[in-house]
Amino acid sequence: MDSISAPEGTGATSGKIDSRESGIYRSSARNSLLEWQIRRVSEYIDAHIGSRILVSDLSLVARRSEAHFARAFKRTFGETPHAYLTRLRLELASRAMLAGNAPLTDIALTCGFTDQAHLCRLFRRWIGRTPAEWRRNRSRPWGRR
Repeated sequence: MDSISAPEGTGATSGKIDSRESGIYRSSARNSLLEWQIRRVSEYIDAHIGSRILVSDLSLVARRSEAHFARAFKRTFGETPHAYLTRLRLELASRAMLAGNAPLTDIALTCGFTDQAHLCRLFRRWIGRTPAEWRRNRSRPWGRR
């Protein structure tokens, strides 16, 4: 079985936080996550992206109640924690598909999806094509069909 790992430095949220690239909205500091909370939540997500992550886990890391955390997260990132995690997992899965020939089942489980069908359903909703079709089209040389 192929081992799946993204190239070094391609963690789901690794690196410095740039508001233009990360989708962080700082419309008002009030009721948003503080910088230390953003950093701790991002580190937690990076460390646990392949496993189940609950809002309750993230709220403990940020030291806020679940409801307050969810509101502050959406105000900070512009999307709900669930939508954010799903997008990160889909981005990670797409990088893994391009990086090697690992089976989609392995990629799905490594990226935190419950199974291949879960990955395929969400990927198709996100991209408009199945992961296998997208992967085939991406691996072809330019100009060939």
